[in-house]
Amino acid sequence: MKIKTTYVCPPVPERSFDWSAIDEDTYNGSGSPIGFGATEQDAVKDLMDQMEKEECPHDEHDHGICLSCGRDIFDDIVGQAELWRDC
Repeated sequence: MKIKTTYVCPPVPERSFDWSAIDEDTYNGSGSPIGFGATEQDAVKDLMDQMEKEECPHDEHDHGICLSCGRDIFDDIVGQAELWRDC
């Protein structure tokens, strides 16, 4: 996984879309998960939350641990992530 973040800052008063995050290894356009947030960290967390849902079919998670199957989703995702920034 290779996370790329971008400071978007769209011309709207809502600040929750200032940053975006994608996984460069799996991003292929429309339909790929894109994280958004007011901060870079929020965008990465939003992306991770979306990818967590793709990795595990269950809906209930607590800090990356599936409450149904016990799988630690973030072991797979965060352990391999490299944070890349656009300047």
